[in-house]
Amino acid sequence: MLVKDIYKNIFLMVSPEQYFIDVVREMSNNKESCAFVVTEGQLLVGMVTHTVLQDLVIRGGDLGVEVKEVMIPIEKIHYVYPDTDLKNSMKTFVKHGISHMPVLESPYNKKIIGVLSHKDVIKNYMKEQVKIQLENFKEKRARQIIESLNEGLIVVDRDLIIREFNPAAEKLTGLKAEDRIGKKAVNLSKQLSIAELVISTGEPRYGVETQLQDGRVFLVNYVPLKSNGSNFVEGVVQTFSDITSFKSLQIQLSKTKEELDKAFALTLPNSKVEYKLKTTPEYRDIYDPETSTITVTEIIEGGGYLHVVNCLKVAADFNEMGLMKLIGIDKDTLVEAIIFHDLGKSQPTLKVGDKVSPEEVFEEGIYHAARSADLASKFYNKSDDIVNIIRYHHHTEDMLPKEFPSHLLPLLRMFKIIDGLSAALTRRKAKVTYKVDGSKLTVFEENQHPLYNRILEIDLYTGKRQEKPMGRIDKNEIN
Repeated sequence: MLVKDIYKNIFLMVSPEQYFIDVVREMSNNKESCAFVVTEGQLLVGMVTHTVLQDLVIRGGDLGVEVKEVMIPIEKIHYVYPDTDLKNSMKTFVKHGISHMPVLESPYNKKIIGVLSHKDVIKNYMKEQVKIQLENFKEKRARQIIESLNEGLIVVDRDLIIREFNPAAEKLTGLKAEDRIGKKAVNLSKQLSIAELVISTGEPRYGVETQLQDGRVFLVNYVPLKSNGSNFVEGVVQTFSDITSFKSLQIQLSKTKEELDKAFALTLPNSKVEYKLKTTPEYRDIYDPETSTITVTEIIEGGGYLHVVNCLKVAADFNEMGLMKLIGIDKDTLVEAIIFHDLGKSQPTLKVGDKVSPEEVFEEGIYHAARSADLASKFYNKSDDIVNIIRYHHHTEDMLPKEFPSHLLPLLRMFKIIDGLSAALTRRKAKVTYKVDGSKLTVFEENQHPLYNRILEIDLYTGKRQEKPMGRIDKNEIN
């Protein structure tokens, strides 16, 4: 660090012709321990300090003399320049036991531009020592963090020379840090170097799947390493992990899903039912309780098909919990009703970002339920029980006709719950859990829609139901 980094440019200047007593008063009033004697153009010719005053008093000298008679002449003054190293300045302070030095413009010009104090140099030195210790601590901590990472970490400079290669990188690549640091990065990928692209653009790249020549797949993040306060890219930090097993599992799951879809398609009456379900979209949205509107966030292609699949999943959960063993709950009737219940559904055409009122754009459920029931009866000869479940699954119980078979009420209640939960799973990615006690079913539904973020208790036989907001739930209550 240099003198120009810390010197002060506010200081007391006096002329050689001023009376010494007046200069002493100025020093006292300004709380200065020294004054610099200058001529025209701020050219330094001398200096007055408390030591000068003490010597004059001890000698019994006249305080009314002009400054030039008692000042320390420039020939005896130690001074520095803006580009003088602070370490050299410190040595001068210590060697000569002085507290202040004038800062001159240059060796060729005696113009004074500032003052450097011993106190400021000491303060700066202490600050620098603390900073160095802190940087050393940070570097040590950073080193510990880098070496403890499970992710591989490689840092390259602008020339793609490797500057950092952590233990995880050694393990993942099979290369040794001592063999790689200082060497140019090897592109293990079949693709072009993304690090060079990040260096040229300054933009990070996250989640890049990179297949190595040995067939493994790495997930890599590339982050530009920039100079403090600038956009200059000094290099790239690369972090990566091996996701080969995950990718294999993903492929297996995808194949399994395709196989399940094919198997499920075989259970459908014909290709027309499959076509109708897969061409009926559903929409994910965010509900605004203040305006009672929704904003479309995603279009679920084949949403009708997914809705039926989710219905069957919920039904399978209920079966596993023993609800299908209840008298009045017929599993075959339930499954058939699930498959056909939305055949007559017609959805509006919406796009992502649309903000709409659900009541205005979506048809009331009782209408598509009636159409679906008619289609199931007319074209697929479904039983009266199946048709009735489909026709009335959007009716409240007080809306049911008098001739509605009472033996179907437990099944209708279960179907309506399944239909609602599937809608929550399909459209809002809700989380649902259940608890069963005889004919009593308790549903815990975590849903972003406030009306359905709830705990629902219903007795499938009596129809008695109770709802309360989800809030905080004791895990023991769910289990």
